[in-house]
Amino acid sequence: MRPTRMVIYRSRIQHNMRTLIKSAPGQSVMAVVKADAYGHGARQISRWVLDAGASCLGVALPNEGSELREAGIAAPILVFGSLDTEQAEEAARQRLMPTVHDEDSFRTVEAAARRYQRTVSVHLKVDTGMGRMGLDDIGEIVKIAKACAQSQWIDLSGVYTHYAVSESEPAYTRMQIDRYKNILSALKSAGIEPYWRHLSNTGGVTEDAAEGNMARCGIGLYGYHPAGDNVHRQNGLKPAADWATRIAQVKAVKKG
Repeated sequence: MRPTRMVIYRSRIQHNMRTLIKSAPGQSVMAVVKADAYGHGARQISRWVLDAGASCLGVALPNEGSELREAGIAAPILVFGSLDTEQAEEAARQRLMPTVHDEDSFRTVEAAARRYQRTVSVHLKVDTGMGRMGLDDIGEIVKIAKACAQSQWIDLSGVYTHYAVSESEPAYTRMQIDRYKNILSALKSAGIEPYWRHLSNTGGVTEDAAEGNMARCGIGLYGYHPAGDNVHRQNGLKPAADWATRIAQVKAVKKG
């Protein structure tokens, strides 16, 4: 075997988790453990961050959430990605929280919940300027939210968006916050007030753009600022892993 290994530090992961929680006072913090916790090992990382104060977990796909359920992790798990029928049924079966981002995704999740005869908690994704998944028309947002509220199989427990450049462009982030607040106002006028409201990623937390009552922290959890390696912007975060290997040879080589 190669003498190279990745060393992951529980103490650093938990330090980062607590640092991010302190940077988002009054908010719950979701630990993002998608892609096997960014290659650090989702099962173990999830246990560590929950012990350090994370309120819930975020994954990209239902199978990632299923692996955590099979590992005995019972915490709430939000699935960010779009789901086909099979994935929606897996989410319902494993008691994961799917994302609803348009009418088709609502129908898919509702059908899965009906099949398993259980209420499925969902979060509604809205697009305020990132350009990824999510509705951006307020009328359509209210329409889907009403459909969720009227369904006996769906519990609309959250509404969220994602900052595009929170680590570098505060004016654009402020615009996204204003759009999000307008959406919340429209939902409230329709009698819909989901409990969880989350916008902030690591950049939003570390750059004082935290809004809502929950933040989602991914890259910061593993010790990095989204703007890069500028040590003055790391906010006390520590790289969660080191690479170690055995040096094979050291020698002097003549110039040229």
